[in-house]
Amino acid sequence: MRKKSVQGFTSLVILIFVLFVIVGGGLYLSYNKIPFLQKLITGVDKTNPDWKMIYCSKELVKLPGPPFAFQKKSNINRTGPTLYTRKMMPETLKYSDIVTCSYSYRFEDKTAWPSVGVAYRNHIDNVNQFKDTSSALYANSMNSSWKLLPRVSKKDSGTPNYVTDSFPLVFVRKNEKLGTVEYLDVFPAVEFYVKLSVY
Repeated sequence: MRKKSVQGFTSLVILIFVLFVIVGGGLYLSYNKIPFLQKLITGVDKTNPDWKMIYCSKELVKLPGPPFAFQKKSNINRTGPTLYTRKMMPETLKYSDIVTCSYSYRFEDKTAWPSVGVAYRNHIDNVNQFKDTSSALYANSMNSSWKLLPRVSKKDSGTPNYVTDSFPLVFVRKNEKLGTVEYLDVFPAVEFYVKLSVY
């Protein structure tokens, strides 16, 4: 009699465990369809109409700034993707489905160049050396979740022929838990720009 009750208890424990695994696994696999669970797992509330901008802003803060000395960092700006980055996204994607947020960093050549070991001299070789060095340093500072894409052509980026093509840098990653694709576009112009696009 005692053997039967032990066997019955063991069978009950196994049954409860199997049910727990099935229900728990089912909830985890379908968490993206249940807003409460998704928020719990990803920390993002997709019921908020501006969730992409909130997420974009949180992720932008985690990204590295310029690898050289700079004077001032802007507040987060809501912008749009650059034309060459937009071309990398699906054609069927509407602009309203893409959110881009960015930082710009003000810098002066006189202090920025020497901070990465490039002599400040008004010569194209020095300009190119600064861009090449900065590009390599930035690419090396990115974590492994980001994939560096092939260089953007000078024609698409609008880079003059006499300037190196080390910028812009474009990275991509997929956030499987959230169901997003993210592009990071980094380039110097009047200021140094770090632009994150999410769709």
